[in-house]
Amino acid sequence: MDKKIIIRKVVFEIIGIILLALGVTGIIVTELGASSLDAFNVFFGKLVKIETGTATLITNAVIAVILFALTRNFKLVFSIVVGILIGLCINFWQPLLNNIFNIGDANSIMNHYWFSIPFGLVSIVIVAIGAAILIIEKLPMSSYDELTLYLSKKIGSYHKTKVLLDTFFLILAIILGLITKLLTTQINFFTIIVVIGVGPTINFILRIYEKRKEKKNAIE
Repeated sequence: MDKKIIIRKVVFEIIGIILLALGVTGIIVTELGASSLDAFNVFFGKLVKIETGTATLITNAVIAVILFALTRNFKLVFSIVVGILIGLCINFWQPLLNNIFNIGDANSIMNHYWFSIPFGLVSIVIVAIGAAILIIEKLPMSSYDELTLYLSKKIGSYHKTKVLLDTFFLILAIILGLITKLLTTQINFFTIIVVIGVGPTINFILRIYEKRKEKKNAIE
């Protein structure tokens, strides 16, 4: 592979991961409700007293090990690296956003819906942009995404597989949320918005990219 192409892919991988982690963290700090997987990681981190990014890293590593046992695919090493980078980025963004918005303080601006809901919606868009970059550039995804793809081939439907996995992690998140007594901070009304909003937003961004690509090719 050409050196310039490799550099381009590495740069876009890093940009995509940084944006993805920023968006995920933004959703988490609103405490309006996150995706089932992210909620699970937050509660898991609280339970064992580690940072959310570290919990995310561990979850991705465990999924990668299970998936490797099933597939013997050494390319999963890249997924582990992606999981590590996402975890580290979340560990960077979360304390930064906590400090900026005084999360946990009674006077935090994030306690007001007029700010937290739009902030959460913007965070969804940021997640979608990060994910779209990885998809467009055909870059390695997290082990959770790889697991979804693997199981979808067995089940025969990506949508059904996604629903099943999301439901599985939702059940785990609810259990851990009840144990930590923090359930409603990450499983709430915004969880539904995240679930139904991220996918269509990614598709919207991909359609814009494809249209611009078609116009560019037509001009050339």
